[in-house]
Amino acid sequence: KRPFFLEGNNILDYEFGDENQLFYSRRIGQRPHYRPDLQSDEYSDIPDNTSILSAVKVSGKNSRGLSLGIMQSVTAREMAEISSGEGAARYETVEPLTSYFVVRVQQDYNQANTIIGGMITATNRDLREDHLNFMTRSAYTGGLDFKHQWRDKTYYRPLGN
Repeated sequence: KRPFFLEGNNILDYEFGDENQLFYSRRIGQRPHYRPDLQSDEYSDIPDNTSILSAVKVSGKNSRGLSLGIMQSVTAREMAEISSGEGAARYETVEPLTSYFVVRVQQDYNQANTIIGGMITATNRDLREDHLNFMTRSAYTGGLDFKHQWRDKTYYRPLGN
């Protein structure tokens, strides 16, 4: 359903713990976070998903064992239309303009038995309205990882994940 985000996504994988990911592409284009407060006679029309304005991804692995994945995406500011059936409708922001960025680098050594890598992610939101202050304006994460395998990759020890 989301081939752009899924293709080559193994390069952007950085798992830690049981089911945690440093980067999760399903956040991009997700359902808006905010639900407006309505009066008893009002109803709202809220978008099901956030519109993706742009997305660019470069990923691959060269012949020397260097894997690189970079992705930048921007989602739209989304508005809810609030009406009462009487008079003009009003509009409220339910999701701010948001930028997502991720870069992942891994280098294979020793015939890919040893892998050293790192990842950095960034999320930045354009929070202009006070009712959206429950959201984080900017979030940055990063990590380093190391994996070494023995006996034809039968045994391994990951560090840093």
